[in-house]
Amino acid sequence: MTVAAEIRGSSPEKLLAPVLSAFWDEDESWTLDVYRRHEGYEGLRKALAMAPDDLIAYVKESGLRGRGGAGFPTGMKWQFIP
Repeated sequence: MTVAAEIRGSSPEKLLAPVLSAFWDEDESWTLDVYRRHEGYEGLRKALAMAPDDLIAYVKESGLRGRGGAGFPTGMKWQFIP
């Protein structure tokens, strides 16, 4: 248990929901079929179905920012690309 969990009085199970390991117990969890069955690539499919200008607007609305020191908005950056 973490110090933060002890302070809040919460159990670690409530604080940490598995993301990467959520399907490790499933048979052949490493296969592409299992990944797709659990909605793998759904975001990519949605992005590829959108018009470029709509995708840029979607990214701008999300507020996604770069990891550099300035934290430049990704949607603005994509807007500059011809």
